[in-house]
Amino acid sequence: MATPTSPAFFLLHVFLFLVCSSEKGHAVSANEITKTYFRDVHADSLLPSSVCDQSNKVFNRASSLKVASRYGPCSVTGDPKTFPSAAEIVLQDDIRVKSLRTRLSMNTSTPGVLDEKKTTIPSTRYGGGYTVTVGLGTPKKDFSLLLDTGSDLTWTQCEPCLGGCFPQNGEKFDPTKSTSYKNLSCLSEPCKSIAKESTQGCSSGTCLYGVQYGSGYTVGFLATETLTITPSDVFENFVIGCGEKNGGKFFGESGLLGLGRSSIALPSQTSSKYKNLFSYCLPASSSSTGRLSFGGEVSPAAKFTPITTKFPEFYGLDVAGISVGGRKLPIDASVFRTGGTIIDSGTTVTFLPSTAYSALSSAFQELMTNYTLTNGTSSFHPCYDFSKYANVTISLPKISIFFEGGVEVDIDDSGILFAANGLEKVCLAFRDNGNDKDVAIFGNLQQKTYEVVYDVAKGMVGFAPGGHTVAASETTKTDFRNVHANSLLPSSVCDQSNKVFNRASSLKVVSKYGPCSVTGDSKTFPSAAEIVLQDDLRVKSIRARLSMNSSTTGALNEKKTTIPSTPNGGGYTVTVGLGTPKKDFSLLFDTGSDLTWTQCEPCLGGCFPQNGEKFDPTKSTSYKNLSCLSEPCKTIAKESAQGCSSGTCLYGVEYGSGYTIGFLATETLTITPSDVFEKFVIGCGEENDGKFFGESGLLGLGRSPIALPSQTSSTYKNLFSYCLPASSSSTGSLSFGGEVSTAAKFTPITTKFPEFYGLDVAGISVGGRKLQIDASVFRTAGTIIDSGTTLTYLPSTAYSALSSAFQELMTNYTLTNGTSGFHPCYDFSKYANDPISIPNISVFFEGGVEVDIDGSGILFAVNGLKEVCLAFRGNPNDKDIAIFGNLQQKTYEVVYDVAKGMVGFAPGGC
Repeated sequence: MATPTSPAFFLLHVFLFLVCSSEKGHAVSANEITKTYFRDVHADSLLPSSVCDQSNKVFNRASSLKVASRYGPCSVTGDPKTFPSAAEIVLQDDIRVKSLRTRLSMNTSTPGVLDEKKTTIPSTRYGGGYTVTVGLGTPKKDFSLLLDTGSDLTWTQCEPCLGGCFPQNGEKFDPTKSTSYKNLSCLSEPCKSIAKESTQGCSSGTCLYGVQYGSGYTVGFLATETLTITPSDVFENFVIGCGEKNGGKFFGESGLLGLGRSSIALPSQTSSKYKNLFSYCLPASSSSTGRLSFGGEVSPAAKFTPITTKFPEFYGLDVAGISVGGRKLPIDASVFRTGGTIIDSGTTVTFLPSTAYSALSSAFQELMTNYTLTNGTSSFHPCYDFSKYANVTISLPKISIFFEGGVEVDIDDSGILFAANGLEKVCLAFRDNGNDKDVAIFGNLQQKTYEVVYDVAKGMVGFAPGGHTVAASETTKTDFRNVHANSLLPSSVCDQSNKVFNRASSLKVVSKYGPCSVTGDSKTFPSAAEIVLQDDLRVKSIRARLSMNSSTTGALNEKKTTIPSTPNGGGYTVTVGLGTPKKDFSLLFDTGSDLTWTQCEPCLGGCFPQNGEKFDPTKSTSYKNLSCLSEPCKTIAKESAQGCSSGTCLYGVEYGSGYTIGFLATETLTITPSDVFEKFVIGCGEENDGKFFGESGLLGLGRSPIALPSQTSSTYKNLFSYCLPASSSSTGSLSFGGEVSTAAKFTPITTKFPEFYGLDVAGISVGGRKLQIDASVFRTAGTIIDSGTTLTYLPSTAYSALSSAFQELMTNYTLTNGTSGFHPCYDFSKYANDPISIPNISVFFEGGVEVDIDGSGILFAVNGLKEVCLAFRGNPNDKDIAIFGNLQQKTYEVVYDVAKGMVGFAPGGC
């Protein structure tokens, strides 16, 4: 219970004062090298400047505001020459951090009781105390507000300040002079909401609010008013707090702009227009400006990490690790999980769990032995004396923070070092929590130079390096790549340098038609016409499967999928063991199929030609047919045709160019000697036909319960990845479970296609320039990623834009007439021994994931070097599903984290 001196008791008296005074108011391993480099920094750049740098302009967006540091020459109010001391920064951060933790520890089930430590006001040094100017009222009056992701209610001081106000630069808001101002009743929904967020009371039916911060408070009337972000973005009936009694360190500003997560925060109140999306670029220094933007297009450079559900009041993120000088620190993941982490615009430095902080400071100190250590301070260490380096550069190790989903934030030098006492004492800009149990905080110093994107609707926070948004015609990377023309042709020699991943659960992947193939004629490459035919059959069958009435269970799914096409990346095979004793069989693996099956003796209905022996169930002691009443039999009925023979379950799957019919059974599957799965559900094919290229059958990596990822989830956690062979003459890898590469950038698997791995394409760039393709073009039908389709199929509008842009940048080369399905095409026959220069092509996926297509995925040899074409095809229209094919996946490790609903791309992962 609150004592008479408590903030709760004090604010209760303030409420009574207002009521009586007025009737109106207002995993990578520990030692793995990620990037080994240092950065050179001018020591003077660590000190504040007295001159405002206006070169950092507001985004070229309709809904952007300029952000300024409250204490700096760009400030619109106050004394820009008064910088707080390091001690003041520490004090402000300590108060804020304490209040954040108190708020998290409070019993949220007690609505209406004062949230005594809801948050504190943003600290003010170098990045704290960031302000924006917005308009309130009719007619509009401009007010400078502190922006804060840790607060919900937007409020301003109001005349007549019945209970007293803190000093403010400029006029206070006067509700009596606004025609759009209206107090809210105690029965209104916002009043009920504010009761959950802060103190709430009533005065003659008018809703009162009270919020106490770590170093201040505001008490007043809850009201609606017109909020003006920009001249075209005006929000009527926006809920605000009209503060009649306010105290604390608000640095002369009018109040606060709440960017938190509750229903009364600005993102929620403006969601109909801005879709619960906002971003900011904090000023790179106190002498420059930044921007706060709402809605609009997300930079394709942004890499996204999920917002955790651990902290409903804050933006919680999962830290995955830290690297120093390019080396990952040996910090167990549980260190970050225990207390969790939030990202905060108002805390200056980053607070880490003790174990993590100790590892970071030790590693940093080890790499800074060229510089003189000082004693440090009570809050910062190690610290260095850089006074003799005033006019020269210092070399410091890079520090990166890794977040869930493979997001790496490369900390700018202004977020690595902190001038605690001029250049005589410059310290590591991180602080120790004191234990591993308290929440960690990713502070604003470490967010600098990034555009930080809060996509609240999708539950993600993104980081775009360079802090600028890419407009439709803006350059992202202005580069071409040199490709040796002969590299586009198949080789007759197997290159074994691409080794299987160094993981316990990996299989070698080979192209069925190539010198590394373990079966078949490796010298017979399909023609371009055959490739196109196979792709067309597969695409047609995928579309037919999607269009089928899924409620018709048990009927033959005639177009379930087709067999993967086979040149330059299609027809990829792995070898697994079946039965007891184990026999090895070469299977085509396919992310578009679910059932794993093999041809079985005695082939009662006939089998296609196969290289090597067929599986004989009579010679395996672990083989067992499944009954019609078994769960797998019920499942297969939803996936394909299903029948019974004397109580034994039968299955039938038809592909675009073949079929398999047989007995559903369980058998022992051996992935590696240590990864053996008993009672694995397989199809034992007794009648099979189609283009399976001499392989034994198929390994299903799809999404249903009978697919391999689901059946092995207890061991592999529904996680697998592959590196497709870079060419038909090299090998790749298929891996299950294990640690995910920290280089992987993840995009969500959409819910649009439960049968396939659907992804949201966000755009395409050619030669570093983003194409002007409306996002609706990709959203109309959607996109899937597929291991079995060779080429990428795009909506007609997107394909037209891509082919035109590519052709414009290839004017140095001779166009040919092309073939059906391919254009533009070029004659490179005279470049057999020379490199050709082609524009870079990137495909952007939701979440800021950029896949920079390898040269082998840009050009496709249709007829030797006489006819080399763009390796993309156009759908007949924008309504058919798009497919991201395997040619465009090369050189990436493609990670399917099915449990988390994400697909990731790790560049150079092969």
